[in-house]
Parts: sequence; structure tokens; C-alpha cells
Amino acid sequence: MKEIEHNTPLKLKDQIEYSAGQVVNRAVAQDKNGQAFLLAVDKDASVKEHKADALAIMHALEGEFILNIEGKEHKMKEGDSIILDPDVRHSLTPITPFKIALVKINR
Repeated sequence: MKEIEHNTPLKLKDQIEYSAGQVVNRAVAQDKNGQAFLLAVDKDASVKEHKADALAIMHALEGEFILNIEGKEHKMKEGDSIILDPDVRHSLTPITPFKIALVKINR
């Protein structure tokens, strides 16, 4: 895929494609204050439990998934958003293939 255009309206979910059985990560922007990227998660893949080292703003662009935050499950679907504090353990498990936009802000 070509570089994501800046200063032009676009649909973020169209800027990343699924890959069978994989989690695909695509950078949108990055500097010393944080980063923005897109994830496309196939139905046979998952994002294993981890902790983010920054404040994270997650927005579901397409599909449905379970967001497990320190043992509590939240069903997320297109249009849903959540703000996660740093060092919060979480994982993402597909219900269907899904795409998210993620912005991490360093503190």
C-alpha cells in the first residue's frame, strides 16, 4: 500500500487490509509525543495480553471483538471507543475480523 495521505479526507478503515490468520499493523504518524497506527486483526488471530507504556485511545473502525481489560470483558464494535491508562493489562479477541485506530500518547 502507498503512504497514507495527510491533509486529505479519507476513511481510515480503507487504509489497511486483513491478512489471513495475522495481525497487521500500519503506522499513520509518530513523533516523540506518541504514535498513531491502524490494526487489522483476522478472525483467526488475536492480540495477546500486554500492557501499553502510554495512554491509549482505541477506536473500532470495523467488525467486532472482545476487549479484555484486567479480566473484565467488553464487547466492542464499529464506532466504539475507549481510553486506556498506561500499564493496564488488556487483550483483543475477534468475534469477526476487525480494524481499529490506536493513538498512544507518551506521558
